[in-house]
Amino acid sequence: DAILASMENILEGFQADLGGISDEIRHLQDESLSMNVKLKNRRAVETRLGAVLQHLVLPEQLIVGICEADVNDDYLQLVHELDAKMRFVRAKQPLDDATTVAPSDMVATQQVEPQLER
Repeated sequence: DAILASMENILEGFQADLGGISDEIRHLQDESLSMNVKLKNRRAVETRLGAVLQHLVLPEQLIVGICEADVNDDYLQLVHELDAKMRFVRAKQPLDDATTVAPSDMVATQQVEPQLER
C-alpha cells in the first residue's frame, strides 16, 4: 500500500510538472506569435518609411554637385533629382503605396521644404 501511495504521489507530481511545462509552452507560443506580429509590423513600417526617406534625403553628392560643380550634363541631372525631391515635398496626394498621407501634410516634409527652397 505504501509503495502504491508513493507511486501515486510521484505520478501526481509528474502530472503537475507536465501541466506546468504545457502552460510554459503555450506562453512561449503566444510570445512567439506576438514577436512575429511585431516584426511584421516593423518591416512594414521600415518599407514605407524607407520609401519616404528616399524621396526626402539629400545625399551629400547632390548638395556638393549643385553648389560646387561645373554646369554640364551631370549638373543638369542633379538639378532634376533635386526638382523631383521638391515635387515630392509639395505633393498633395499620397505617393503610391508608400504612404496614406500626402507628403505635403507630413511634418518631416514641412520641416525639409524651407531647406530645399534655399
